[in-house]
Amino acid sequence: LWASIVMFACMVLHLLLRPEILYGVKLNVAPVKNNKPKPQPAASQFPSELSSNLRSFMEKRLYLEKNIKLQTVAEQLGVQPYILSAYINQIYHMRFNDLVNWCRIQFIKDGLIKGKWTMLTLEAVAEEAGFNNRTTFLAAFKRFTGVTPTAFVNGARNETIEKQFHNETAGLPTGIK
Repeated sequence: LWASIVMFACMVLHLLLRPEILYGVKLNVAPVKNNKPKPQPAASQFPSELSSNLRSFMEKRLYLEKNIKLQTVAEQLGVQPYILSAYINQIYHMRFNDLVNWCRIQFIKDGLIKGKWTMLTLEAVAEEAGFNNRTTFLAAFKRFTGVTPTAFVNGARNETIEKQFHNETAGLPTGIK
C-alpha cells in the first residue's frame, strides 16, 4: 500500500513539473511582469479607412445582430481582430463587447424615448436590440444609463408629461419643442 502511494505521489509530482507529458507541448511560464504601462499605438498607426468603416458599421446598426463577434466585424471591416480591438480600446476607451452593448443601449433609449416600443416588454425590446438574455441587457442598461430600464421608462414618461405641461402653459402646441 505504501509503495503504491509513494509511486502515485512521484508520478503526480513528475507530471506537475513536466506538463508537456500531459499536454503534448511545452508550456511557457510567463515571466513576472513589471508595472510599466504598455505603449499604446498612435492613432496614425491604424488604417485610415478603419474609422469611417467602423462609423458606417454603427450607422447601419449592424451591432443589432445577435452573437456578434470581434472576428466577424474585423473581417467585415477588412482588418485583423487585434487591430480593431486596439483601435476601439484607444479611441473609445472600452472593449469591443462594451462598445456593442453601448450602441445597443443607445438604440433602446432612443426607441423608448420616442415611444417606439410601448407595446413590447423589456425582454422583447432587448431581443430587438440583439441581447441574448435578460441579465446581460439589465446589467448593460444599468451600467450605461445609471438606472434600470423600468426606472428609465418611468422617467422618460414623466419627462414627456412635464414637457407637454410646460408647452401648454407657455402657450405652445404640445408637438413643438
